[in-house]
Amino acid sequence: LILGWMAFFTAFFPVRFLMNGKNRLKSKIERKLVEMMCSVFVASWTGVIKYHGPRPSSRPYQVNFVCFIY
Repeated sequence: LILGWMAFFTAFFPVRFLMNGKNRLKSKIERKLVEMMCSVFVASWTGVIKYHGPRPSSRPYQVNFVCFIY
């Protein structure tokens, strides 16, 4: 978990503050980094991430994925 946080902060802050403007590449990289951190957090609690069915396309004001831990 600590290594995951270190990797996240090492990559997230340069992307957040050094990439100018609000472009699609910056948003995509930030989204992937947050998804990676969520996966690391779930894995640290020995959770398993399973996807059921096709992944929905992203639309405004929509929850893209939900994580259940049981």
